[in-house]
Parts: sequence; C-alpha cells; structure tokens
Amino acid sequence: MARQGSNRKRIKVFYYIPSLAQGGTERQVLALISSLPDDFEPILCLQENRIFYSDLLPEGQPKYCLDTRRMNLRSLFRLKGFIEQEKPHILHSFRDRGNSWARVAGIMAHVPVIISSCRNRGMNLRHLLIERFLSERADAVLTNSEGVKKDLVRFARVRKEKIFVIPNILDVEYFREPTEDERKAARSHYGFDDNTFVFSVPGRISFQKNQIGLVVGIALLLLRQKTEHEWVVVFAGRRRDKGVATLFDALRRIGPIARVTRFIGEERDVRRLYFASDCIVVPSLYEGMSNTVLEACACGVPTIVSNAANMDGIVLDQVTGFEVQALNIFEISNAMLRMMSLSQAQRSKMGRLARERVLKEIVRAPNYSL
Repeated sequence: MARQGSNRKRIKVFYYIPSLAQGGTERQVLALISSLPDDFEPILCLQENRIFYSDLLPEGQPKYCLDTRRMNLRSLFRLKGFIEQEKPHILHSFRDRGNSWARVAGIMAHVPVIISSCRNRGMNLRHLLIERFLSERADAVLTNSEGVKKDLVRFARVRKEKIFVIPNILDVEYFREPTEDERKAARSHYGFDDNTFVFSVPGRISFQKNQIGLVVGIALLLLRQKTEHEWVVVFAGRRRDKGVATLFDALRRIGPIARVTRFIGEERDVRRLYFASDCIVVPSLYEGMSNTVLEACACGVPTIVSNAANMDGIVLDQVTGFEVQALNIFEISNAMLRMMSLSQAQRSKMGRLARERVLKEIVRAPNYSL
C-alpha cells in the first residue's frame, strides 16, 4: 500500500513471465515484487497457470493469467488488453519467450518504458534473432551476469549501452549458516546419518544442468577410488527435459550408482537441503548468475561449480570451493574426492569464506533507479 499521507502517484509496473514453475528466475521475480518500495505498484501476469511458489506469492498476485500453454495472436491481443486496462508506466518481462511476446504487446499498447530480463545463456537461434530486433524497441535489457551480457552482445548483437547487469536478489538473513540443531534437524529430515558425506545437486533435470555428466563422473569416482567416507549424491529438481530425465533415471539405477545417489524431486524448502549438505555441486553447461551457488555460499556450504556456472566469479577456486571444467568428468570426480578428503575444519573455513565473499563482493541492494 502507498504510504499514508503521501499524494505521490505510484509507479505502476506490469510484470510478465510465462509461469511460476520451479526455477531461479521465478523465485527472483517474486523476491523483486515483494521487495519493491511503496512508490511502486506491481501487477503480475502469467502465461500459464503453473505456480510452484504459492507460499511466496504477494497478496493479490498474479492479477492476470492468459492460461495457455502456447502463445498465438489471440493470446497476444489478450495480453495487450490486460496491459491497456492497467496503463502501466513500465512493462518488465522475463524469460526468452516471455520477452518476445510481452515486448510486442507493450509496443502495441504504447507502454512508456519497456524492460526485458535475459537471465540465462544458451539462447536458441530463434530467440537470438528476435532479441536482435526487439532489443532496439526496448528501453533496457537487464541481466544478472556478465556472461549473459557477453552472449547478448556477441550473438544477439544487442548494443552494450542497452544492457544493465544487476546481481540476483539474495536474502542473506534467510540464507545463512545453520545452527548445530538446525543442521541435525535437516539431516534427520532426509535420513542422513552423521557419518555420511552429502553432496547435493539442486536444479531441474535438463541438458543445461548437466546431471548426466555428473552421474558419469560419479561412476568414474566409484571405479577409480574408494574413500573412507560413506557418501551420497542427492538430486533435487523437476524433470524438465523428458529425454534427459529418462537417460538420467536409467544411469542412476545402475547398481553401484544407485547405492550412492538419491532423487527427491522438487524441493520447496531448498534452504533445508543446504543445511543438510556438506557440499553443493553445480555442473551446468551454461548458466547466468546461479541462485544455487549464491544461496549455498550464503549458507556457508562449500561448492563444486563448473566454469560455465562461475562466469561471475562467485566461487574462488580452492578458497571457497572448487571450479571444474563442465565437460571434464575427471575433474568433477577428482573435485568430489578432494572435497571428501578435506577435514571438517577445512570445509568449515571454505564455507565461512564463501559467505564472507558473497556478502562483501557479490550481493548488492536492489536497484530501482532504472
């Protein structure tokens, strides 16, 4: 609500995103809306009625939903109608397909300021071509990563002056180091005993997140080395890419691999998973600024991260975790072995330095000046 006693007109922002399925971008949208100063009036519109984060939804949101799996001209004109009804000062869209349709609707509805957010690398050819054209009709293109900015300039030919890099919003009071009791409770919830070393891999099962490469690295680790630790790798996320998920399930069920892996599906309380873990693994083939890496570091958990997921230097190799080549299964398995060989004191120091780095070097207060 607006501040009492203030006659200042609020800035109306129309947010558009395809859905609120499980994902980092979706959580970031809700965090952004929830953190807006009173000067702003947010309106959220979805393409699909898919809402995983119902507990994070601000009151009264989403206000609009197209309720369609595939956009077409009819859906476009419905979106234009919603925008014209609200008469926003700013249109802010997310995700590649969301950006394409929303900007066209915003141009047709004569919205004064149009902003899009590109938060991931690996944009397909169709969206690269669309981005090249529509970025000229937008006032700003926001991203959360220098890596994404480089891709937009290099492949989509977006002008550098159009692009603003704004790091992810991170609640460092919520994502924090657990107390001893919180850690015990989290491990008890998942059934981990005190002597089991837990690697956790949050993220949707997909080509991008490279769980297949990690499973191959796990097989290599089982073949090459025997450790003194009992260990398990926990995969948490929705099965997004059907073909990849099918192969992932088949590999994971192979005898020796099955004994050291678990799949728990979508996890609503991701902080609890961080609290229960000894190490977080992010082997992505391409990534923007990884929410998982930021949150794990803020929780004081050492991270094994691919070079592709560490374009913004969140993890300092051998200081706050280990960086590996995304396609090098030998490096992945070696990093897992090295992490298990560290003492508890060494891992705790890594985690402490990881949190300090995130607080001092990475996280900034939200910027509403654009």
